[in-house]
Amino acid sequence: MWGRRSVGRLYLIPPKATGIKRMSYLLGGELMKAWLSFLATAVVCVSAFAQQPPPDVKQKVDSLIAKLRDAYVKNDAAAYARAFTSDGILVTLTGKVLRGQQEIEQGTKTFISSLGGTKDLQVQIEELHALPDGTVWYIGHATIVGNQKEIKDHYTVVAVPEGNGYAYKMLNIGLDEPSPR
Repeated sequence: MWGRRSVGRLYLIPPKATGIKRMSYLLGGELMKAWLSFLATAVVCVSAFAQQPPPDVKQKVDSLIAKLRDAYVKNDAAAYARAFTSDGILVTLTGKVLRGQQEIEQGTKTFISSLGGTKDLQVQIEELHALPDGTVWYIGHATIVGNQKEIKDHYTVVAVPEGNGYAYKMLNIGLDEPSPR
């Protein structure tokens, strides 16, 4: 096949080239090696994520969630922010990115006041995964019960070991939309 264009280069592919050799011609030798390396890394990462977390990890995560719930029930933005690392990140329901405990505290104050105060936070973890370095990531759904309205959301968390428990390194919250009819 003449004139096959791939990755900004023109290659001549021998008519009998098949399989990986053909892909190497199409993608270029170095790019093919990088692609195969990426696939191998992805397989290793997926198998690492598939590990069941040790029993104490779930207890520590539940304790971290309890800190957030207590902060919401008490309308305490400072306590909410202290559940994060000093350089933690919160991506809010509106997509605004808050970096560090001070920004997280200010953003949480604004959010709590928009609800007319908060009464409860109900959290359900869908998946929990532990990494070899002690970091955990998990996803789930939550309901924030305010005095004026209730918000259903979904979230993604990366939490890192801090002291005897965990602290949020990153919390990304998205608004659950009603299903289209």
